[in-house]
Amino acid sequence: MHHNRILPLLAACTLAVPALAQDELLTITVTGTRTPRPLEETLVPTTVITREEIDNSAAQSVPELLQGRAGVDLINQGGRGKNTSLFLRGTNAEHVLLLVDGVRLGSATSGQPAFQHLPLEEIERIEIIRGPRSALYGSDAIGGVIQVFTRRGGEGQRVGGRVGYGTYDSREVALWAEGGRGNSSYALSASHFNTEGFEATTPDNFSFEPDDDGYQNNALSLRGGHRFANGLEVAAHALRAQGTTEFDGGAQDSEDDFLQQVLGLDLEYSLTQSWTTSLQLAESRDESEGEDFFFDTRRLSVYWQNDVELTPDQLLTLGVDWYEDQVDSSTAFARTEAEQTGLYGQYQGWNGPHQWLAGLRWEDTDAFGSETTGNLGYGYEINPQLELTLSYGTGFKTPTFNDLFFPDVGFFRGNPNLEPETSESFEVGLQGYHDRGYWRASAFYTEIDDIIVFSPTRGTVDNLDQARIVGLELEADWQVRDWNLAGALTVQYPEDKDTGNLLPRRTRQSLRLDISRALARARVGASLIAEGSRYNEIGNINELGGYGLVNLWGEYVLSQGLTVKAQVDNLFDKDHQTSLNYNQPGTEVFVSLGYRFR
Repeated sequence: MHHNRILPLLAACTLAVPALAQDELLTITVTGTRTPRPLEETLVPTTVITREEIDNSAAQSVPELLQGRAGVDLINQGGRGKNTSLFLRGTNAEHVLLLVDGVRLGSATSGQPAFQHLPLEEIERIEIIRGPRSALYGSDAIGGVIQVFTRRGGEGQRVGGRVGYGTYDSREVALWAEGGRGNSSYALSASHFNTEGFEATTPDNFSFEPDDDGYQNNALSLRGGHRFANGLEVAAHALRAQGTTEFDGGAQDSEDDFLQQVLGLDLEYSLTQSWTTSLQLAESRDESEGEDFFFDTRRLSVYWQNDVELTPDQLLTLGVDWYEDQVDSSTAFARTEAEQTGLYGQYQGWNGPHQWLAGLRWEDTDAFGSETTGNLGYGYEINPQLELTLSYGTGFKTPTFNDLFFPDVGFFRGNPNLEPETSESFEVGLQGYHDRGYWRASAFYTEIDDIIVFSPTRGTVDNLDQARIVGLELEADWQVRDWNLAGALTVQYPEDKDTGNLLPRRTRQSLRLDISRALARARVGASLIAEGSRYNEIGNINELGGYGLVNLWGEYVLSQGLTVKAQVDNLFDKDHQTSLNYNQPGTEVFVSLGYRFR
């Protein structure tokens, strides 16, 4: 199963973004170790969703695409573009780190990434890393890391686009072009989505007249890269999503103008045959503005990484991360800037059937001092198609600006004496890779200390609770003639260790099954997404029932490059909620016409 090809992979990678041939690109993952590795050779539980899989699905948004994947649990407050929280392996929504082309993206005030605003049309692929990665990425990666890669070019020229219309007066237009010649490549993509939506809340939530809560998102991504004669690789990239989402709040309807933006400059150079250095300069923005409020996060970052091949079977990675959060808000925070610096090292080795990795990171924050985290992993190749893996990792999460510095407004105030949340995780896995596909089974155990919770009696947040999460994941992807079968099952028990209550808004069981078939001029597919019940709050008072959804899609080639696609979500119009008093969409139909010229 293992192949000694560290240098070719590094040489083909620009700042942890592979530029390999299409057939190999589909199996390369970079997020779990910050170095490119074939998926079948990584010790880190990883799910890769390619552009082809995105196109061959009924998903119209990133949350829909991620829903039901191994270890992933989502809640949504009212449909497309509404507040969405993503939980990985039962940890908090703030325990998931979101990267876009290697750049951290999220709110420094709420601490959550806005997955609902990520534009699906601009995405080349997504990597889901489950389990603690703080030893590589620092704060926020207790539950794992999700990295989004935007479209990128390659040899030749390709252009395409699509237009679509569906239920709730939903409209979409998308255009893209990508290509390259010799040592240069480019990609650009633009999309517009608009929907009138539906009534996001139930009558029990607010007392005003029901109305449709719409959503609009205008997105653009750009990327250009060049490899110079001396071997220096330079790439500049940008992603911008801007729009408006309507929601019900208080005694009146409201709307939120949002902006999600990432700008990055990546450089990579091989100093010697065995030493590659890379540098990234980046800025990200998370902005939200309503009629009487605004919360804007600006994050400046510098990442420097060095990969040294000690031998053909040993790779040493050393790096420095620095970023500064700057907050501008209608709320008078006691402090509006915070800076963090991280030093990390990782060792990966291979020897016959044995594989191992060890990572260590020291993080310094100017708000409350330093934190040290680590990872250990071991894999044993039982035979060329079967591998046993063991891993251990620690993680931490720094308190948000809201947690630390929010001013006293009577019913809530920040607590500048908070300590970071910390975690400890163990995992054992068994994975198999074959000509027709792969499968993986993982059992995990996580303890989180000093969880930050709101204390109603004090009107602030404190480090109080401990959480314990025990779980099992199964996932597989298999090709049988013209059929493709994929599935994921997660069974977990996330509980408050002190009270025994289940952690709020997390389900204990989830199942996703995807099946598709290629026909002469068509492809058809179906998805089943089923989730168990969950409690809405830590006291386990309001239980939200489980549900099962069936989604269908079909695509037909009208002529060369021209296709028509029809999608049906929630085929049986299942009435369900993932967050108390917030509706989910009923049956949705969406029809699109797409064109691709190559």
